[in-house]
Amino acid sequence: MDTTDIQPPLRTMTSVQHRWRLGFLLGLCVVITGAAQLYFSWHLFTAKQRPLVRGVDNNYYFFWLPSVLIDHDLDFSNQVQDSHSLDEEDKKTFFAEPLSPVGLNYNKFPLGWALTSAPWFLAAQGLDAIWGKGGNTGWEPVYQIALWLGQLVYAGLGLWYAFCVLRHYFAPTVAAYAVLIGWLASPLLYYQTVGLSMVHSVVFSLVAYGSWLGIKIAQGNGARRSFFYLGAVAGLLLVTRYTTVFYLFFPLVCLVRFFRSDAVVARKGDCAVLLVCGALPPILLQMGAWKIMFGSWLVYSYGGEGFYWLRPSLIRVLFSPLHGLFYWHPLLLVGMAGLVGWAYVERQVRPWCFSFLAMWLVNGAWWCWWFAHSFGNRSFEGAVLFAMGGLAWLLAKADARAWLKGLLVGCCALAVIWNVLLLALFLTKRISGEQAVTWAQMWRVAFHWFV
Repeated sequence: MDTTDIQPPLRTMTSVQHRWRLGFLLGLCVVITGAAQLYFSWHLFTAKQRPLVRGVDNNYYFFWLPSVLIDHDLDFSNQVQDSHSLDEEDKKTFFAEPLSPVGLNYNKFPLGWALTSAPWFLAAQGLDAIWGKGGNTGWEPVYQIALWLGQLVYAGLGLWYAFCVLRHYFAPTVAAYAVLIGWLASPLLYYQTVGLSMVHSVVFSLVAYGSWLGIKIAQGNGARRSFFYLGAVAGLLLVTRYTTVFYLFFPLVCLVRFFRSDAVVARKGDCAVLLVCGALPPILLQMGAWKIMFGSWLVYSYGGEGFYWLRPSLIRVLFSPLHGLFYWHPLLLVGMAGLVGWAYVERQVRPWCFSFLAMWLVNGAWWCWWFAHSFGNRSFEGAVLFAMGGLAWLLAKADARAWLKGLLVGCCALAVIWNVLLLALFLTKRISGEQAVTWAQMWRVAFHWFV
């Protein structure tokens, strides 16, 4: 079945009604995002007290920017010393680590987040050169605000492209509601508002944009530059978080459909060249960084950290109180069930199922399957798009059955309220981001907070 054959069983609405509803939903996303930022980062302008970049991993994703663009080297020792959000114990741990084969204190984290943030950092550097006082380190408010704005733009674009992907299959209202509900009931609510200095918002946005490009290419109506952009998305995903390469199954299938089509042979060759040209720059930059830091073009930078392929924690990574994906965010289980139903009748979305299964295995096999400090399980960020698709399919199917629609809407409302409450408990440190937290503990803390 071709994707264009899918007709959502929704009542016809005028374009004005569509605009009002979609505008309301977009405005709601903006208000929620702004409120979360004001609540948690209200003194971003005094970056020495609370910068955008907080947390150990976040610091190392960020360190690429001042090290390369300010110091013009890959020696991260002064970045660690200058950090405003690493505690002294973290700094001691960094300097206690063995040096690289070329004698450097190296950065094991890939540079994808820094590449996406580089334009905003350079803009801040220009402003600082004009109005600043010199001696910049990247921690000054102008840099932190620029990075925050840039990542906020990417988060918004990611949600927009998620909507564009679902709009291809469903009515605009169904697509908008599925994206909004999926966002509010998932870990993205944290990582696309407060946690923008982590890679997970960027990964989601790249997955959504890559899926949209894949749809355009498979339909044959994508411009040649779409192939360059898709290559860039693939390259950036690979150097942002290595395992996110499995999110590329859907665009890959779309590419196969294009290259097996009756398109002009010469055009296929040009598109293949553009695809490679888009993917190479981020990959070559990462390889060049490895060469400087380790003396080798190909390196596994995580050292002794690895995967337990023979005994993966497949149940715990989804259902454990210690950041289990469905335990913390139950609506995502409903969305994934909807995706399975949708994939049963629409084979073109089956690559999303394969991507989720691959990420399930990889994340479950990782030695730290709970991913340390986390709001829910942050390692499934791209799979939230798949759950949004499943929710959209369920909403479209339920529209003709009043009782089923009421049940589904009620479940969505409860899940959103649950997740927003959970985020409030998380931000106010009433529940731990490091330890396992049961449902009973969550409700008990919430009850005592309000009563």
